[in-house]
Amino acid sequence: MHDAFLAAIADRPDDDLPRLVYADWLDENGDPVRAEFIRVQIELAKVSAFDPRHKALNARHLALLHAHRDPWTLPHLYGVSQQFSRGFVERVNASAEWLVEHPGSLAKAPGPLRSLRVFAASAFLARLSEVPDLARFEELDLTGTTFAGADDVRRFFTTARLDKLRSLILRNSNLWEGEELAAIADTPVAPRLRSLDVSGNRVGDTGVRVLASRPEFAGLTSLTYRGDEIDYQMLVHANGAGALADSATLTRLTALDLGDQYIGEGGLRRLVNSPNAAGLERLAVEYNDLGDISDGWMADVVGSPHLGALRELVLCGNRLGRLGAEELAAWPHLERMWFVDLRECRAPLGTSPLPVERRRTVGDGSAPLSDAVRAILMRSPWADKFVL
Repeated sequence: MHDAFLAAIADRPDDDLPRLVYADWLDENGDPVRAEFIRVQIELAKVSAFDPRHKALNARHLALLHAHRDPWTLPHLYGVSQQFSRGFVERVNASAEWLVEHPGSLAKAPGPLRSLRVFAASAFLARLSEVPDLARFEELDLTGTTFAGADDVRRFFTTARLDKLRSLILRNSNLWEGEELAAIADTPVAPRLRSLDVSGNRVGDTGVRVLASRPEFAGLTSLTYRGDEIDYQMLVHANGAGALADSATLTRLTALDLGDQYIGEGGLRRLVNSPNAAGLERLAVEYNDLGDISDGWMADVVGSPHLGALRELVLCGNRLGRLGAEELAAWPHLERMWFVDLRECRAPLGTSPLPVERRRTVGDGSAPLSDAVRAILMRSPWADKFVL
């Protein structure tokens, strides 16, 4: 009976209903603790980290997992760590060496396995591309893998069995400007992708233009490119933001994360005033030197006619003064937002920006948000949406 439930859950991994049906069956057949864990994790997946319910749900799920992890994990996967989501193991973390030495082990594991994180893959790419288990996964995380140029990238993603792949994570993977991204576009993987994370690579504006122009990436709904301590010259600047805004390809994005880049007020203005922003539910532009030049940048956000779907706005580490706070506090769209993250925002510098070469840090000597600015935000009818 358990196998039938797990098969139904695996067939409909995005649907909570088969999981809740299984939880009801567990309740009726003497396993209420497992049933509770499934329900708690399903609820936890529905709330943001800033939701008042999150703390209690997270504490309960951790307590249950600590007490019962071993019997709930997938059996016979020694040397592989397992992560639960919505009540079941959905992600596994394994070394490339383990994968090439145990072919087929993950392919036959029961339940809704969806995500695979591969460690230490650089020396095993050729053999890894032949592992049949890759065909099972919707998400492949190759963070830290060093590719030896565009040909290496093209070879791996052409050879590997990745028919179900929808999400690709290539953080800190030695991607340079647009060459490797163009190579991905040349493979069968690109048109199937819905989510792409290339944070920590020296992609820069050139790479962003590749993403924005290649029609193979038209299916993307989530794009993440965080700076992650990349050199200033290789960050995304206003021109890169403009390429995203003007793209005829990236028109379906619901999540865009450009944290720790350098788009500035000009880049933000182009992004939020683009029709491509109409589907965005999440926009993250923390530490982008917003407010270094003027305090009027918030007017571009609240005045945009294209942010009707927005629910999460991450603005940490930028500069916010009285004018921007007043604009934000009076924004009627806040009523429909889940949160606006303003943690570590700083007071404006005035009209003289810092040298562009500097990295943005909280300890740059500038003042925190003034009491007057905080008071303006707290007087908003939607003050509960602000994370300070």
